[in-house]
Amino acid sequence: MIRGNLAINDSVLSGTGNISLDAGDGITVAASQDITTGTPGTVYMDAALGALDMDGTSSATATGSSLMLHATGDITLGNLTATNVSVSSSNGNIINGSGSTENVTATNLRLDAHTAIGTGATPITTHNVGTLTALASNGGVYLSQDTGSTAVGSVAVTVNDVNANGTTNAGANVDAAQTDLTSGVNGNIVLKDAAGSITLDATNGEVSANGSGNILIDAIGASSNLIINDSVLSTTGNISLDAGDGITVAANQNITTGTPGTVYMDAALGTLDMDGTSSATATGSSLMLHATGDITLGNLTATNVSVSSSNGNIINGSGSTENVTATNLRLDAHTAVGTGAAPITTHNVATLTALGSNGGVYLSQDTGSTAVGSVAVTVNDVNSDGTTNTGANVDAAQTDLTSGANGNIVLTTLAGGITLDASTGEVSANGSGNVLLDAIGAGSNLTINDSVLSGTGNISLKAGDGITVAAGQDITTATPGTVYMDAALGALTMAGTADVTATGSS
Repeated sequence: MIRGNLAINDSVLSGTGNISLDAGDGITVAASQDITTGTPGTVYMDAALGALDMDGTSSATATGSSLMLHATGDITLGNLTATNVSVSSSNGNIINGSGSTENVTATNLRLDAHTAIGTGATPITTHNVGTLTALASNGGVYLSQDTGSTAVGSVAVTVNDVNANGTTNAGANVDAAQTDLTSGVNGNIVLKDAAGSITLDATNGEVSANGSGNILIDAIGASSNLIINDSVLSTTGNISLDAGDGITVAANQNITTGTPGTVYMDAALGTLDMDGTSSATATGSSLMLHATGDITLGNLTATNVSVSSSNGNIINGSGSTENVTATNLRLDAHTAVGTGAAPITTHNVATLTALGSNGGVYLSQDTGSTAVGSVAVTVNDVNSDGTTNTGANVDAAQTDLTSGANGNIVLTTLAGGITLDASTGEVSANGSGNVLLDAIGAGSNLTINDSVLSGTGNISLKAGDGITVAAGQDITTATPGTVYMDAALGALTMAGTADVTATGSS
């Protein structure tokens, strides 16, 4: 072993033997130099008390085998290639060396830094990494893969050591199993895959950003999916989960942040499918789900929630407790919002609006009075460098309850009143679509401050207590549709200028 510094200004090569490069202080690897062996040989580099500094054009290769870099200080990466790669800095950063092509080409990758892993401007770049884990104890994690799907999971790496007499100490250097993507000291987490899917493995694929750290998980490719089989957590940072195709969230998994952090999920060309037992939470803040295809809801919780499918349905996920717990709720589906058998369920939603452009709208609230009105929702986006693009995603003000293609409209409250806000609370069912507004609870009122309309569908307006219809408002349908109004335990009061019409009917 060489004590002091080890300066590698020319290549270090073996056919299939083990390579150990040790320094009591630091190691440097000069431009265009190669450290190379092949199976069963491994490569071990250890800068015991210093930095390990590879020029960006240098390389370390253990073909079909394993490679390990250790240092106390910063580790600057050139180009590492092996089946299994582990890089660990006990008191520094892991850095992308200027001029590198790909920092790591591997099947399994383990990164462990006392401070940060990559930066927003210069992430650690990877190629065909199948499984990765990264821990930045006092900073952020920034990773970018160019080719191949990747999974956040568990990785352990073992390499041999070369004894002072040249013999092999097999399996002497072990970096034990590490899981998840984890940042510290408000560090951001960014994982991008330019041409592959991203999977968070069950039990060992959690993504956890400390404090105000933002999270971006982005499977960029047009056919790339984001598969969330473990939780995604920040305390108060923004969370952006993007897929070129679809997003799935597995059973019992949580996507969680708090004020001022927001949650944004976008399945650009596919579906967004949450298991009914999964959840997405932005405590005291805002949450937005977008997809081209169907959106299946687990349990969403935030002050403001918006769900929008540009070419599909919004669906109640089987096994969900409450699809939405919020103050303000905006639902926009190309087809339908809920079904008659499985309405979208809500809890304490004070103001809501829903549009089923080519289908019906089915909503059921268990607790709390609600109003049909106007809702706009804005959430932040996380940039590719981990910074916040404040207010980047806006779902503009939407009003009313509206169906299309002869779709029905059903809104029930089990323990609270229903109010149609003046000018923004119209209920309009297309064609033969039926309308049911039912404030079921014994003390619940139905307050109609905007019109209730159907072309030829039936209209039923019910309240556990009383019904009032404000001045100038219309309740209207036509043959064969009828109108039924029932104030079960209270008064039914219409303003003198209010109209109830069932043209040619009853």
